[in-house]
Amino acid sequence: MNDDKRKIVCPTCKTVLEVGYFPGIESKSFACPNCKTQHAFTEYLPYVAANWRTARGNASGEDTIPGGQGKANSEDTPIAGGSNSVIGRLQMAGQAGLVTLRQGRNTIGRKADSSDATIQVPDESRKMSRVHFVIDVTCKPGKGVFHTVSLAPGKKNASFLNGEPMEADDRFVLMDGDTLRVAGVKLTFVLPDEEGTL
Repeated sequence: MNDDKRKIVCPTCKTVLEVGYFPGIESKSFACPNCKTQHAFTEYLPYVAANWRTARGNASGEDTIPGGQGKANSEDTPIAGGSNSVIGRLQMAGQAGLVTLRQGRNTIGRKADSSDATIQVPDESRKMSRVHFVIDVTCKPGKGVFHTVSLAPGKKNASFLNGEPMEADDRFVLMDGDTLRVAGVKLTFVLPDEEGTL
């Protein structure tokens, strides 16, 4: 018997549901018991607790949330005082220092004069696209701050999260220490501690 339980959030009424997870649930649909709206499992949002340390325990690299453009909506609120203390950073392999993500949409791509990426990464192999990864940083009232990663639209070279291939429609919740890789470029996601230090 599978005792794996997952907390998910209805995208319509924002009710938190607890479901028994089993292989193949990603292809299933069911109605929210509160608003009665039918959704595919992949349309439900991952539950993120108010405290980000607790949220890391509830979110899993296997949880995906579909689509969404990372734009602020009525449920997104600015992080108190504009503080970056709960916003993650990226460590580029072979380079000193960390790049702080910003609230909202962050695009990561190969450093180039014609790149529109907000974070540009040196890539001599040129396997990384000029806009390759998208990391959305969202603050939800009562749920905390969470970071999700997806591939930018369009055909891409093989890309990996923690060594597992990423597909075009995948969207994953990032946790401390997760790694993104394309060819020879490796980025590590790092969360600060409670005082905002790493």
